[in-house]
Formats: sequence, C-alpha cells, structure tokens
Amino acid sequence: EYKDSMTLRGRAEGKETKFEIPKGDLIIAGKFHFQSSSQSKPGHLMAITFTTKSGKTGTVGELKSDAVAKDFKAPAGHYLSGFGGDRNLRKSGGFCSMACLYTKEGDEAKANLWIESKLAPMESLPVYRDLLVKRLLAWFKGGFFRWTVVKCEKCGGDTRTTGMDRPSSEELKWGAGRVEIHSCNKCSHPNRFPRYNHPGKLMETRMGRCGEFANAFTLICRSLNIPARHVMDWTDHVWTEVYSEELKRWVHTDPCERAFDAPLLYEKGWGKKLSYILATWACGVTDVTRRYTRKFQEVKLRRNLTSESEFQKLIQNNDRILKAMLPPVLRNQVQQWDAKENLELAATLALPDRDAKESESAGRITGSVEWKAARGELGNQRQMSPEDLARVVMAASTASDNAKVFSIHVRAGLWVDFMEFIKEGGIKRHYGTPGGSVRKSFEIPRGEYLYRIEARMGDHLDSVRFHTQKGTSSQWYGSSGGGSYRVFEPPRGKMITGLRVANGMCPPILGIITANAPKDAVMDDKKESKESSKKSKSTPQAREKARKALAGYIKMISRGCGAPSCSSDHCRSNPKSTVYKNEVKDRAAIVQEALILLKKKGLKGLCPGVRKS
Repeated sequence: EYKDSMTLRGRAEGKETKFEIPKGDLIIAGKFHFQSSSQSKPGHLMAITFTTKSGKTGTVGELKSDAVAKDFKAPAGHYLSGFGGDRNLRKSGGFCSMACLYTKEGDEAKANLWIESKLAPMESLPVYRDLLVKRLLAWFKGGFFRWTVVKCEKCGGDTRTTGMDRPSSEELKWGAGRVEIHSCNKCSHPNRFPRYNHPGKLMETRMGRCGEFANAFTLICRSLNIPARHVMDWTDHVWTEVYSEELKRWVHTDPCERAFDAPLLYEKGWGKKLSYILATWACGVTDVTRRYTRKFQEVKLRRNLTSESEFQKLIQNNDRILKAMLPPVLRNQVQQWDAKENLELAATLALPDRDAKESESAGRITGSVEWKAARGELGNQRQMSPEDLARVVMAASTASDNAKVFSIHVRAGLWVDFMEFIKEGGIKRHYGTPGGSVRKSFEIPRGEYLYRIEARMGDHLDSVRFHTQKGTSSQWYGSSGGGSYRVFEPPRGKMITGLRVANGMCPPILGIITANAPKDAVMDDKKESKESSKKSKSTPQAREKARKALAGYIKMISRGCGAPSCSSDHCRSNPKSTVYKNEVKDRAAIVQEALILLKKKGLKGLCPGVRKS
C-alpha cells in the first residue's frame, strides 16, 4: 500500500504482517527470503526485508533460519515502486533491475524475481521538494540571477537612470513594456535597459528587479514540475508561491529576498501598507491578501479601486474562465487545493496580530540602502545603528527630492485619483490612492524637465496638466469642470521634482518640491532665450507680428474664430476639438495657454479663421 492505493501480489491468504514506512521516507533496498533448495517447491518467496532511505528496516512475511536471501537495491536517485515473479523477464515503466533468485540446473522453467524502481517523482517527495525549493532560492539569488546593475557599454563605468524610451521592434518581440535609459557617469553615453517580460529571454539576460526575478524563478519551478504561481502586490512588488505537498498549502517564496514561508515579511519587516495581492497561474486567480497581513481591516480601507463585492466577483469570473479550460482530473485537483486555501485564508481573520518570525522581521535586502529608503522599504535594518539609519533616511529623502522626474503615470475618472512620478534611480513617488482608470503616461523627453503644473481643484483635484520648460505638454487629466484654477511654477533655474498634497482620496495639490535643474538643460534654456530675444527684438515688424499672433491664440482659446468648418484642435469653433470641449478658463489661464502655443507653434498654429481676421 502506498499513498492510499494498494497493489496485491500473490493470493490474499495467510497471516498478515505490516511494515510502517515513516512519512516522507522511501524504500531504497532490502532482501528477498525464499525457500531453500531442499524444499519440494523451490523458489517460493517466504519474506521480504525492506530498508528505507533514513535507515529504518522491517520484515514482512515469515522469516525462517534456513531461508536463502537475495539482496536488492534501487539505483541511485530511485525508490522501490513494485516487485513480482514471472516466468519471463519483465519491465514495467521506469528503470527495472532484475535479480535471478533461484535457478535449478536442468529446470526449463527458470524462477525469475524482479524489482521495479522508478525515479522518485516530485509529488512523492514532499519533504525533499521543499528542500529543493530552498536550495533553488539559494542558487538563484546566489549567482544565477542578479539585481539590475547597468554598466556603460562604451567605457564600463557606473550609470544612473535618466529617462525612458520606447522599445524597439526587437525588444517588443520579447515583451519589453518599456526601456530605461541609464546615462554613464563618466562619458554620458546613454545605455538602454529593456524591461523584458518573456521568461525565455530572461534566461539569457539573467538580470532585473523583482518583476524579472519572479518571472524567471516561477518558470524554473514549473520546469521542475513544482506548481508555482506569480504573485503581484499593488504596492509595487512581485514574488512566487509554490505548492508544498508536505505542508498541504501554498507557500510564499520570494527569490529577490531568498525568503521561504515568510508571508508577513512585507508588513512586519518592510513596513509596507498593503492593499491588493493577487496570485495568478494557468489554473486560476486568487486574492491572497489575507495571507500577508494580520491587519486586514486596515488593509480593506486602502482597497478602494472598486467595491469589495465587485472586486471579488471579478476575481471569481476570471478564475472560472481559466478552470473551464483545464482537463477534468487537473481541475478537480486544483479545486481541492482552492477549497483548503479558502479555509486557510478565512482562518487568518481570527489570528491575533503576532510578532514577526526572525525571517519576517528584516528590511529589504535587494537594492541600495538609499533606494530602499526612498521607497520606504528599509524596515528593520539591524546592521545599522539608529544614528546611521537616520542619516541614510535623510540622505535618501534629499536624493529623492533632488531626482529628476522623467515619467508621470495617472489614474483618473471624474477626479484625478492617483499620480505616480517615476524619477532618476528608479525612485517612485505616489500621490493619492490607485482608483479611476489608467490614462496615457506623460513621458518627459530627454533634455527637458518638469517645469509647470496647471490644476483645477477644490476639496478634490479635479484636473491637472503637466508642462516641460520647452513647452512639451501632457493632456488634461480628470474632468473639465471643477474648482479654482491654479498654476505651479518653480523659480528660474529650478525644476519640479515632487508635490505636496493633502491626505485622502483625490487630494488637491498644496505645493511643489523643487530642485536645481540640470546645468546642461539650464544652459540650453538660456541660449534659446537669448536667440529668441534677438529674433523678437530684431525689427518692430516682428514684434507686431508676434503681438497679433498672441491675440489670435487668445481669440481661438477664449471664444473661437467663428468659422463653422474650423479644423484646428485648439480652436473652440471646431466642434470636434478634443482639447477644450466645454472647459471654462479664466483670463490668466487663457493668456498663459496662448503664450505656450505661440512659443511652440508660432504662426503656423493659427487657424484659417483667425488669420483672415
């Protein structure tokens, strides 16, 4: 009998004897005991002695002193899976080794006894599979995969993140959603770092951050027939979960941190404010947030993308679709696992808020101390004194405030719910709560920086738009109505690196955080300003032309040119205009908008109706 299944050899007669094999142990060797040649019917099997991997021995059957013994042993890495007797030599799956136990000279019917051994499958080795996962974590983190360190391809020097770029067709082929630009600190050469998502490509590059770590490690686990799920935390982290046959549950596994079964690491060790955590694989989708927190009632207050009932309905629908595509046997197995997991997750609500285990009490180990401090993931850094830790946090805060913004992600609906500033060095700054719909990101071109923010707000941030010092502008995010209009600009020679906002959902902007603009960009601005000034002061006719053009833009923005067939997107007379729609602007906002258009488009931006007038 093995794993609740029974195979009978011979007739079910005689006295029954048993040998209990310890859980997780396997039979690897033993002896067959059979009648001696003096018996009338030689070759009858009288007893079997088994030896397990742990060294435990036991005998079943009736062992007599005159019995003849024959040793058997499974090959290395194998275990005993069956045995039997037959006139013909037999092989039945896996590796078979034969033992001719008795051959009487002149007897045509040779008595052959064989043992069958198979390579131990992962599901029959629950203890060893968990040990294998732990060793995989050590191997993966210890050298196979490495944290992102981009060296200059030209001179080999250190680099820093300075911007983003669109992926090329070759990079898109391997699932690169975006490309980071890392400029060399020595020669300023721009180096591309595509954020690949294809796990096959990651087996070549073997470098990345938590997303690439989890992607590649999940692939390796699945290739070894270990059930594995990809887990995404909405507060910007990903890891893997593997199913443990020994523990009969899904187990947290973080290849970035070399962590095994330490689910409270992020809440207790890193100090993260969790919200949504989802586990996905080809067999289903599961909301596993409760596994990673002991403060679920607090976490629920941060789960505001939609109502809790709608969110659970969405998860269940997607899970049902995936399970419908599974073979019946696998579907039944996964449903049994899901039923146990639902009971486990429900039980966490009744668990008290306990102290973290040692493996759950440490801060993040991947990334530089400054980078972790900027992300708020230092947690408990035991190797640092409180004074050193305070200095690091202060330095990280200063570095974050001084880092240039190169991409802005926005979620908005009726109001602007959420803004994320992506900055140099991979630093991210979040404002608001992640509700609303995902809008098109505003990518700041190379050589430009965030210089101006327009906003309409009252108790909430109704709408917002971003501008660079060279006039590159984003779309309006949010609704066209709203409260009072405000413009935020830094002093000359400065750039916007962050915001000061109120607490709560859709928070209004209270102020801006500024830092010195890059020297090369400031020099370019001064050069352009001088050239523009020379051009504008060259002749009275040029100044008069600029004045009329500005008046034309003001007319287009405020009331339109009046032509029913106007096609300019910036003219209110165009019924198909997507820029202003029914938005109302005060006089100051209209003049500022007109100045930006004049600088950016010149006379070419004026619609035909305004040109005629």
